[in-house]
Amino acid sequence: MADRKQIPRQTIGNLIPPMDDYVYFESPAQFPFDPAAREFSLVNAGWLMDSAMLVYGDEAFIHGRVTRLKAELPAADVNIFKGTSTQALVLQTDQFAIVAFRGTRVEVIPDFIARMQGSRSVDDVERPASGKMPLLNWRDVVSDAKFVLGGDGIHTGFRQALDQAGVWDTITAHLQSLADRPVWFTGHSLGAALATIAASRYNAVQPIQGLYTFGSPRVGNGEFAGAVPQNTVRFVNNQDMVARVPPPIGGYKHVGTLKFIQPDGVIADDARGRDALTRRIGKSLTSLNQLVAKGLRAGVADPRGFVSRVRNLDVELPESRWSDHAPINYACRIWNAVGGN
Repeated sequence: MADRKQIPRQTIGNLIPPMDDYVYFESPAQFPFDPAAREFSLVNAGWLMDSAMLVYGDEAFIHGRVTRLKAELPAADVNIFKGTSTQALVLQTDQFAIVAFRGTRVEVIPDFIARMQGSRSVDDVERPASGKMPLLNWRDVVSDAKFVLGGDGIHTGFRQALDQAGVWDTITAHLQSLADRPVWFTGHSLGAALATIAASRYNAVQPIQGLYTFGSPRVGNGEFAGAVPQNTVRFVNNQDMVARVPPPIGGYKHVGTLKFIQPDGVIADDARGRDALTRRIGKSLTSLNQLVAKGLRAGVADPRGFVSRVRNLDVELPESRWSDHAPINYACRIWNAVGGN
């Protein structure tokens, strides 16, 4: 069977969510979400991954995609919740609610090189620049970096990101207004960590239906892991580096049932070929070195063309632990596995 989703060229621009040309929640009548599922559901994984990628968008983008979904699922609606840096959405119908948290953002900013070269007039300064530069959002990086375990056994930065004003308290109040609809939690990267903490908290008040995470870092220690709902599934795409941090020292422990996406797209129940931390770091640095070396060769061969490609985020990444973390690669491989069943 042909793949349902075409994995994009592995360029920087093609891997930054939320993906303009990706079809979210495709064919909901053919592949409906199962709100009451208690066993693992690959179709539900596809819906939850789409939600985890959609929440990277701004409000207009999110509402636009949900409006398209409403054409086939009229009861669908979405609410967006924002803190200082944290963003979440609740996608709901009359049968279920999905809570998705945004991961670490790679923001595209105007190309300062183009401005320095005087390619734009003073009057044009507030318009989007034709060139672009990728940059990690500094607030999200701060949340990621505060990896000291708190007294509750949870990564300090993740907990603080969830507790920002306008996020968890307002989400909880909204969920309580949805009567007895089954609630699912999800997220990618930093969003997966926030979803894990949120699911644990909410489950203590009202049992959740499920938690599926994608490219999740370790969130807490063994005591915290014991408080995470049993119906938790943790997806890792091939050599995704983020799923290997923080390292399992100081008490950090992963949670949930592992679903490992192999290089050929097959989803297995264990991470085949797992290697030691030092080897993993070495391989990641090797991939980065390959990218730098490739860029240097391209720059020497065609300086002007290379600069143009950099400005348009058209630099191709080698298959690596970095590209494996991209949410679009998770989404395409999961939905293609659905199509292959």
